[in-house]
Amino acid sequence: MPATLNIQARWLTMRRVSAGAMVLACFLAAGGVLWWITQAGTLRQRVETEIRDAMPVGTPRKEAEAWVKETHGMIAFHNPDPTGDRFVGRTVPDLAGIPDDRLKGVLRFTVRPRGTVSDLIQQVSPQQVIVYLLLDHDERVCGYFFLSLEDLRKMESEKRQEEVRP
Repeated sequence: MPATLNIQARWLTMRRVSAGAMVLACFLAAGGVLWWITQAGTLRQRVETEIRDAMPVGTPRKEAEAWVKETHGMIAFHNPDPTGDRFVGRTVPDLAGIPDDRLKGVLRFTVRPRGTVSDLIQQVSPQQVIVYLLLDHDERVCGYFFLSLEDLRKMESEKRQEEVRP
């Protein structure tokens, strides 16, 4: 009988050690993911840095379109009317702080995170950044406007609060 109790106690101890190791591994994995998310910055920050580095002011439209297609796998939409898109009643040039009389058009495209893990995260917390490359009369990039879903939420919330105030 004592040998049976000893075997059961050893088995129970091994089970506790295994469960503890699993809990520790889960905490470490969750901590690693949180650290990675905070170190990587927001999607908007990453996209803005990437685009400003790849397409500085003065980049020709055709070169910008080719970069978007090659890097993000999409065709940028060209709108010859720079005031065509509005958010909370303001035009894109106004939001970007560039007078619309200096512009000949805009290139617009949307960046979403890519990859298997990103696809899963998108199901819970959708992220995307709408990018506007503002084009001058020579059809060269002369400014940028980046709008994330979070930015849009804030803008709409502020507009609602202004409408409610007497």
